[in-house]
Amino acid sequence: MSYIISMLWHEFNPDPKIFFDDFRQYYDRLKKMTRNKRLPGPINTHGDKIMVMYFDDFNIGQEFTTPARTITEADVATFSAWTGDVNPIHTDAVFAAKSRFGQRLAHGLLGISHCMGLMSRINIFEGSAVAMLSIDGWRFLKPIFIDDTVHVRIRITEKRLTSNGRHGVIGRHFDLINQKDEVVQSGESAVMVALAPEPNN
Repeated sequence: MSYIISMLWHEFNPDPKIFFDDFRQYYDRLKKMTRNKRLPGPINTHGDKIMVMYFDDFNIGQEFTTPARTITEADVATFSAWTGDVNPIHTDAVFAAKSRFGQRLAHGLLGISHCMGLMSRINIFEGSAVAMLSIDGWRFLKPIFIDDTVHVRIRITEKRLTSNGRHGVIGRHFDLINQKDEVVQSGESAVMVALAPEPNN
């Protein structure tokens, strides 16, 4: 934990009070999630209150829509620094201006990361996910540019118990959608989830 704080501190050199206040709020939220079995989530784009969901709460065909997020130049620069992927199409504005795209692109894997991050904002797997099992058939359909605003549509495609019956497996289809309502990435990712806890007697 201290290593992560140190990296963030040296990368962004933020205002100390704001940095530690924000980190404390995040840490307090994580502690609360470990204490409670079910947590009320934020309101999604349809105005519905989202609860943490367990295996039995999911049904094939269910759809969820996340809030949106704008991809910033800082996102792309930080992703380049952390991954070591400094390809000039991401990092060199002059080079990228001469490319077929005419400007820098966000990394394809940054798009996948935003799919997972935006999904966490609707809380459906927060506190119930055990492990991501796969990423399959991921397609990079259109470029993602700096200042694009993206959101995610998630559809449940599979539901089954593990072989020992102690957990469930949920299949999910992801569409990453930009501000023009274009699907820029799509793919599948299965996750192992917990079963609902037994009610207290």
